[in-house]
Amino acid sequence: MSFLPPYGMKKDPKDPKKLKINFDEQRAIKRMIELRKAVLAFRAIARQLTEKGIQPRKVRRIFKGRYVLVYGKWRNDLLRNQYSPRRANKQYLEILELAAKDSETLVNDILRFLINQADEVNFEIVLQMVTSRQRPPSIAEVNVQAVDLTVYDQLLKYEEALAV
Repeated sequence: MSFLPPYGMKKDPKDPKKLKINFDEQRAIKRMIELRKAVLAFRAIARQLTEKGIQPRKVRRIFKGRYVLVYGKWRNDLLRNQYSPRRANKQYLEILELAAKDSETLVNDILRFLINQADEVNFEIVLQMVTSRQRPPSIAEVNVQAVDLTVYDQLLKYEEALAV
């Protein structure tokens, strides 16, 4: 393997085609998860990891010795399907600026909600939701409507349903 293994993994020195757990990076991953569960913004997580002496790898995504957590590839998938590349980049940068100025956590939750629920993602929608300060429903929140069992009783009234 000539590629850089995923964070938390390392190449097996005996067999470079296999990966092994990198226990030094494992504690960083556990700490990231703890901090994210505490609803900290990405930059706050990066700052705390840096203060604890947890050093990032030397790759392009790391900036000035800090972890940089990016929103991911959604911009290419959604914004570029809706807009020209130039307009998609502008929308993406406006959303990132809003996250930096306001609340990264709130913007991230809104993006997650919009990506899963809405037909369209753009800066205006995200701005409107951030301004309203209304948090989208949690991922774990499941709403199941009550089932009306009398509907099944009505099926028995039809001879076609009984013949099957």
